[in-house]
Amino acid sequence: MLLRVPAFYDSFHCIAGQCTDTCCIGWEIDIDETSTKRYAALKGDFGDTLRQNIEDGHFKLLPGDRCPFLRKDGLCDMICHLGESSLCDICREHPRFVEVYGDIMEKGIGLCCEEGVRRHYDSMRRWLCHSISAGMRDSLMTIDTYGDWCMPPESAELIHSKAPERQTDAAVLSTGAMYGILQTMQRFALLMQRDSDIIRYQQLAQGMKRAYNNRFYHYDTGGYSNQTVTANVLSLAVGLVPEGEEERVLAHITRVTETDFDSHVSCGVIGMQYLMRTLTRHGRADLALRLATQTTYPSWGYMLRNGATTIWELWNGNTAAPWMNSGNHVMLIGDLLIWMYEDLAGIRPAANGYAELLMQPSFPQGLDYVSASYKSVSGLIESHWQRGDDGQITWRISLPKTVCATVILPDGTTKSIRGKARLVFRP
Repeated sequence: MLLRVPAFYDSFHCIAGQCTDTCCIGWEIDIDETSTKRYAALKGDFGDTLRQNIEDGHFKLLPGDRCPFLRKDGLCDMICHLGESSLCDICREHPRFVEVYGDIMEKGIGLCCEEGVRRHYDSMRRWLCHSISAGMRDSLMTIDTYGDWCMPPESAELIHSKAPERQTDAAVLSTGAMYGILQTMQRFALLMQRDSDIIRYQQLAQGMKRAYNNRFYHYDTGGYSNQTVTANVLSLAVGLVPEGEEERVLAHITRVTETDFDSHVSCGVIGMQYLMRTLTRHGRADLALRLATQTTYPSWGYMLRNGATTIWELWNGNTAAPWMNSGNHVMLIGDLLIWMYEDLAGIRPAANGYAELLMQPSFPQGLDYVSASYKSVSGLIESHWQRGDDGQITWRISLPKTVCATVILPDGTTKSIRGKARLVFRP
């Protein structure tokens, strides 16, 4: 097996009290079996203290959801008394991760950690500078190779569309992607206290947004470029749309989807990353539900009807060169699963580790029941709602004791919830 490891992996360590954040607050840590046995056998006063702070296989949390061994100076009392080897698996390994792809194993450091961002930051910055130097012209990104890859072609026998009106301009795709990257890099630079970088990223983003709208936005009719759904949904999702123009852009997305494509998907891998959530969060959950439940080409249901048990590489993978079409290619699922969890069930994180949730599901007509659960690092989160014969919604929520949810109902009512709740209302 080929092992890929970043150069700084072995030297990475927690900066503990120097960190402006902490991963020792808000998480209910499950203790692995080996550590549980070791803690049970530990002698002395600290062994007694350790066992007193374990309950049902995890560490009890103090007020403020603090780990009982997190000291005021940000250090871990267990490490101070027993050394780092005393930590349970989760505490010892976080934020390291391991991914396996066939015969390749990749190890890395997650960007949920401040020190992880610090270790990655200069590499990310260099890549960003190189990309802009190589691909930006007149404040627009021009480099693109595959376009909105695997958008559904006009014929079930084609691999790629030959119709220009279905193809999204390369500069729309690459500029939209880079604009989103600049927003992320601003947050990282803020964390790193790189003030000059923050200013640079802001200037690049502002110039990019101005040039993008001057080049592609139709101020007379609304919408972008040749009005593909991808061109408009990407622009809306990443924040490139001029203030006050959002509804006109949405109108083009819905018109093209409903009229030109008979309420079927028309996006490839780029547009599909944003389509379902963008429609729903701009008031068209009904259209998103129609897309999700179609069974004719092109749709996820079409794949199912034709024997798929995993997502195809092509929307028409059974008819367009099946010899080159992967039958297990997750990219075309887009944001479907995220949409189901966040926008139908309402399990949407508002803080790291799902310590806080923003629960504001949609209740589109035609959908009468949703049941979802997610085993987060904070514990099991459950959301179940059902529409009764009288039209009332009964929504049951169950949260880990460390998690707080802000619930927003369809009428705008806001509730703060911990533990279990049962809500009954009309949407």
